Amino acid sequence: MPDQFDDQFRALGVNDPEEWARSQREEGIDQIARATILRALADIAASAPRTWDAQRNHATPAVMAAAARIAEIGVPEDDLAKVLQATAWEMIFEIVALFGGATEPDINPANVSFTVRRTDEEEFEPIGDELMLHESWREVAARILGEEVVRA
Repeated sequence: MPDQFDDQFRALGVNDPEEWARSQREEGIDQIARATILRALADIAASAPRTWDAQRNHATPAVMAAAARIAEIGVPEDDLAKVLQATAWEMIFEIVALFGGATEPDINPANVSFTVRRTDEEEFEPIGDELMLHESWREVAARILGEEVVRA
């Protein structure tokens, strides 16, 4: 019988929401936090082309000139959108891998480590274990961006 977690994971659009909910209930992994942040990141990657159009006033003259050259040669907007989304996906993958300890900074003289954790709403104190985002990033992103951008 579906419960609130099943509905929440369905709303987030993850593959196999029942499995995410089962893991939340039975394994005690904060899957709802993981899925929520992964969906937000996928939405950011999906909006890369739209954000670019909306944020042109933040671009440098060199970037604007490059964009003009791309437009001049007639690159279809759908093709450019796919490239921008795939680039955003790759960048986000590197960030979540860094935050999950799967990669390390190239330059790290103080041996700094990173993590993503849920916090309470009042004191911003950490709640539970770190959220290992890189493990499910490809799966969630492919569902949102499509397999023509991200191979699942």
